[in-house]
Amino acid sequence: MGLKGRVCIDTNVFIAVKNREKGYEFCERILDDIDDGKLEGVVSTIVIAETLVGFYKKNEKLEAKKFLNHLLHRYDVRPVDINIAELASRIRMKGLKMPDAIVVATAKTT
Repeated sequence: MGLKGRVCIDTNVFIAVKNREKGYEFCERILDDIDDGKLEGVVSTIVIAETLVGFYKKNEKLEAKKFLNHLLHRYDVRPVDINIAELASRIRMKGLKMPDAIVVATAKTT
């Protein structure tokens, strides 16, 4: 098996596909490439929490469970460890909100 790219997925990608927002097709292709093994997907636990809000707001508990199960089997799920937390704090100082800083730090340490 050859080298494949790694991509860190942010909340907006999952939301765009779920809600069929404008331009979702591009996001869907990326997620399909992860599912097909063409790309390696990385996701922060903060992204999971943010994305689940949309499911729970609509009382879509079964869909939320399927989403979680899918992520656990297809993605490298990254919790916020000490290295990510430290880097996120430095990124936060540049003006990003903390959830976004955590996602960027996750991507940079992957």
